[in-house]
Amino acid sequence: MQIERRLKKLEEKQPNRWAKIKQLIRDGFFYDQLSEHDKTEFCRYMDADKNALEDCENHVCGSLHFRLQEKPIPPKPSDLTKIINEVETKIESEV
Repeated sequence: MQIERRLKKLEEKQPNRWAKIKQLIRDGFFYDQLSEHDKTEFCRYMDADKNALEDCENHVCGSLHFRLQEKPIPPKPSDLTKIINEVETKIESEV
């Protein structure tokens, strides 16, 4: 609980566009519990097209009931190189 209070204090000192979305994530909200405005904002936060995200979730999972989560941190170029090398090695070993 102390970490949550510290995070909230930091956000209050450094307000940003995604403060409400990050709070919803920390509070454990599900996508289907959000207002249309908050759904749109969550999709913007995730850099995702709202229609594409909803279509994908409905097709793969059968509903829009999924827990909100933090936006993934993109891999560093060195990590990408490592991943690509691993995939290439795996594919070449299967051929």
